[in-house]
Amino acid sequence: VLFGFYTTPGKILQYTSLDFVKVGSTMTLSSGEDYVDCASSDADYAYFGLYTTPAMIVKVYFDDVRLLSASYNPANFGQISIAQKVTLTQARLLTAMTSD
Repeated sequence: VLFGFYTTPGKILQYTSLDFVKVGSTMTLSSGEDYVDCASSDADYAYFGLYTTPAMIVKVYFDDVRLLSASYNPANFGQISIAQKVTLTQARLLTAMTSD
C-alpha cells in the first residue's frame, strides 16, 4: 500500500498490505511537487495527484517505489509519455492512498 502526504514537497511511503510494515525509505518528491492530494493505481503503477497550480500527476512503480517521469503537454493536450512528469492544466483539484 502506498500513502501520499500533503507536505511540501510531497512524500510517498510504502507499507505491506498484510502486516502493515513499512517498506524501504520515504520517497520525497522534487521541489514544486507538493501536496499529494489523491491517488489511483493499476496493476503496476500508482498515480498521485498533486494540489499544485498547474495540477500535476506523478507516476510511481510499485515494485521498487521509484518515480517515473511522464509528460503531459498542456499546450495541445498530447499523449502522456512514460518517461516524465504529468502536468495538467484544466483540473486543479485532483487526499491519498492506493494499493497494489
